[in-house]
Amino acid sequence: MKQRDSLLEKILNTNSKSLKVEVTEVPPFISNYVKDLYVMYNLSKHTIIDYFSLITIFTKKMFLTFYEKPYYDIITGKYDEHYLSIDEKFYEQVEKRHVNDFLAELKLERNLKESSVITKIRQLKSFYSYLEEHYDIKNNVKNIRIPKAEKNLPVYLTLEEAVSLVNVVDKDIEQHKGTKTKWICVRNKCMIVMLLNCALRRSELRSINIEDIKEDYIIVMGKGAKERTIYLNDLTKQSINDYLRVRPKDAKDNKALFITKNKHTYSRISCERIGDVVKKYLREANLNDQLFSTHKLRHTSATLMYQHGNVDLRSLQQILGHASSKTTEIYTHVYDKNLKRAVNTNPLNVLYEENKKGL
Repeated sequence: MKQRDSLLEKILNTNSKSLKVEVTEVPPFISNYVKDLYVMYNLSKHTIIDYFSLITIFTKKMFLTFYEKPYYDIITGKYDEHYLSIDEKFYEQVEKRHVNDFLAELKLERNLKESSVITKIRQLKSFYSYLEEHYDIKNNVKNIRIPKAEKNLPVYLTLEEAVSLVNVVDKDIEQHKGTKTKWICVRNKCMIVMLLNCALRRSELRSINIEDIKEDYIIVMGKGAKERTIYLNDLTKQSINDYLRVRPKDAKDNKALFITKNKHTYSRISCERIGDVVKKYLREANLNDQLFSTHKLRHTSATLMYQHGNVDLRSLQQILGHASSKTTEIYTHVYDKNLKRAVNTNPLNVLYEENKKGL
């Protein structure tokens, strides 16, 4: 019989509504795998939950495949005894065709993009490699090929669109002048300015503490718990200072830079709330809030820096916190595309059309 693992529950515990995950009685080897991800690979909580969710869904699906019965009886409210006795050897039954069927079904059910399917394959291969190394199981997933993902060019705001986005927040601040909620508008501007100027991920913006802000730079905790330094331009420094002047001092999480009010208390803002704020101002700026998002502001920041700031690829990689320069290279393709468009709009290009007519 499996026992509840309190440490596993703490690792997977999150206040985020979108990251809620049910930690049922899980086998010790799955608990150990999650702990290994947490300790050895410094993965974010979001990523660890994603791994855990996939493994549990995969296990339940394979149980149905091999035992031809559900893992849980909704009438009795009990787990099947065979499901509760699953050990690591259970996974040796899985063949390539089972994995392909599982992924195909998942892709159809969730309308997954190719990049998401590739992520799921990597996660399964990681789990099987762990079982092979620590429990000496036969790894039938090892030779499953990972398809090459198509590189889509990042979606981003133009310089004019980015300016209009900041302008609508300024208008919001002006409209709330003298009110108790003005600080929220000033906070919103600071968040959007930092997203547009520092190329931050949403989780990175949320995790910033007041002590992370120095005179002309901030220290950000990025993917894999890696710290990086991002320098601040004048607009960003001004926005931070403006916000700190009006930020409520009686916050529950007094360390957090960005806070939100919940009834009578203040606490660190959630990633979902940041997303809602960005969507709100995108709509007010008459920008497509279905096409653009918080992460697209990160793309915008990187693209504008590369196009207008003469930033070399290596520096951009460090600002973005990319482990590989290949990830950053996509912004050079955006620039090349714009260069091509610029050349084609040269008024002298009309001579080509005239020459064509003369032939």
